[in-house]
Amino acid sequence: MNLIRTTLQIVLYSYLIIWLTGCDRQEPVAPTDRKEIGFDIASLASTRSPLPKSQRGNTLIHKDSIFSMGIFGYSTSYDVTAPVETSLLSVTPNLIYNQKATRELERIENPPEPDKYILTSWGYNPVAYWPVDLSVRNSFFAYSPHSSDIPSAIMSLNTSAGTPKLTYTLPEEPTDMIDVLYSDPVLNKNRNSTEKVNDGRVVYDMKHALCWLSFVIAPVVYGNDDPEDPDAAYSVDWLSFMADNLPTTATIDLGTGKWTNMITDFRQYNIELTDAAQSIKPGDVALVIDENSRLTLLPFEINDAAGATIDITFWYRGTQYYYFAPFPTQRMTAGNIVVFVINISPDGATLTFQSEDRIENWLKEWEADSDFPDGLGLDIY
Repeated sequence: MNLIRTTLQIVLYSYLIIWLTGCDRQEPVAPTDRKEIGFDIASLASTRSPLPKSQRGNTLIHKDSIFSMGIFGYSTSYDVTAPVETSLLSVTPNLIYNQKATRELERIENPPEPDKYILTSWGYNPVAYWPVDLSVRNSFFAYSPHSSDIPSAIMSLNTSAGTPKLTYTLPEEPTDMIDVLYSDPVLNKNRNSTEKVNDGRVVYDMKHALCWLSFVIAPVVYGNDDPEDPDAAYSVDWLSFMADNLPTTATIDLGTGKWTNMITDFRQYNIELTDAAQSIKPGDVALVIDENSRLTLLPFEINDAAGATIDITFWYRGTQYYYFAPFPTQRMTAGNIVVFVINISPDGATLTFQSEDRIENWLKEWEADSDFPDGLGLDIY
């Protein structure tokens, strides 16, 4: 009898131990507890032109003018450190590969003020989730617009190890040029991170990857002409940028923002002019380039090897003149605008470097009497 009682006690104790052990065991996170990886943009270094006028020509001038992004995510067991391209040398985008995220601009019906718009949140499909394991480091990269919105874009493959790369070819028409952006990397995050992550949303700071070339036209006072004489006005009807060796294709590392593998070719861009080009007084400095015809180029150096010139045709006192002018040597840096003055007269045309400045210095709010970065008092952007 004692043997039976002892056996039953052993069995009962065994079940109790199993039950208690099961209570202490951590169950897997249920699908409903999964945390979606979201995205947002903190800045694009601009403070003016709120919605809906947040783009001027082919230049994005506010974070609210970004409507598509390409997203890459890497999960690692170690901290990704600088240089990022070396730290991720053997890792593929195993969390997210070139995922297209989009948002839309929606007009509010019956708004309290006209032309009131709101932006929808960033969305994408299929949705990715933060790894449950908090020891996993997750690093994110972004660029804009998404490659599906850039006809000439080629992305690195999902099997390619290292930081993501985008190969871009300049369009053949100025009106087709776009503003390519990339983000500062957001490194070593998990679902509970709060720096550069807001409630599971990865927050990007975007930068401009290309550069801008802009012109103003300054006719000279010819001879003893009276600048106020209407017959002494210049009428410009043709402006063209040509280069024998212009970088037309290159690859950007989205981890560093550096362009490599540049291929050069001959390019000619005919620049559309505004109606103001039909009558420019001698001695004036005129901004006559249509905003959709600004040149958005790969970073390069204008020098003798590039063979870059401006071709211009204009009328003066009933006579048509055609001239070309070579560029002085000037470095074109990503994120910068370079302004040249085209001086014209019946005797010829010359190009003079005027200014170089960061795009964000052009895009902040300006008072009506402020002096713009080019020193000419013209709001080029």
